[in-house]
Amino acid sequence: MTLTPERVLAAFEEAQRRGYRPRAILAVSLFGLPAFLPELERLASSLGIYLIEDACQSLGARAPEKASGSFGIAAATSFFPAKPLGGYGDGGMIFTSDATLYEKARALRIHGQKERYQYVYTGFNARLDTLQAALLLVKLKYFPEEIRKRQEIAKRYQEGLAGLPLSFQKVPEGYSSVYAQFTICTEARDALRLFLQQRGIPTAIYYPKPLHLQPAFADLGYKKGDFPVAESLSERVISLPFYPFLKPEDQERVIESVRAFYGKNL
Repeated sequence: MTLTPERVLAAFEEAQRRGYRPRAILAVSLFGLPAFLPELERLASSLGIYLIEDACQSLGARAPEKASGSFGIAAATSFFPAKPLGGYGDGGMIFTSDATLYEKARALRIHGQKERYQYVYTGFNARLDTLQAALLLVKLKYFPEEIRKRQEIAKRYQEGLAGLPLSFQKVPEGYSSVYAQFTICTEARDALRLFLQQRGIPTAIYYPKPLHLQPAFADLGYKKGDFPVAESLSERVISLPFYPFLKPEDQERVIESVRAFYGKNL
């Protein structure tokens, strides 16, 4: 469910044929699992373009060579409450080892200001407020233990739902996931969601419509069928109740309900 180097290379070559000059690969790490970051980093280097990692859902996870958030020229993560390391409000962080980019990002977050009242860029008001920083520093101490709990709960789901006509996000060898959500793929997504809702079990769909079909990007000219993998996943994914402190008995109720759905509908 993440970007593959083969697809990126094909897209890069197609873009060049159309007269575009690609500048960067933006690799999104999804549902807690890093994208194929070592391979994408090498590909970006060979093509002479940048790799930027979206680690908003994967902070704390690892790819074979290093941690999510440390690939490419820069990476970004989110501290929105629903994320693996969440605060009590909005917030985020940029990671980079490029000194020039670091200085520019610091300036951009405070209106483009490098020195007091000296604005060198058109920037933003994007500072992390002190309260969120204080909360996150406390939560950071417990973050490794929360990751362990997330992985245990994901394993219980995988074992409890084994043998059903659904699939899980595969974690490649050498990778780890922090399971920002526990997402399954099923052809009976909408019927399953209704069945669980009738039993008082909440679910979520991340994400019901791919970016290329969103009104905001209509001017790019993409149409249904242009990104078949994303479109297929958007019609089949459903996320089950999941957080580090999910009680085993509550999780068992979810598992039993999913199994009951398939027992009734097989």
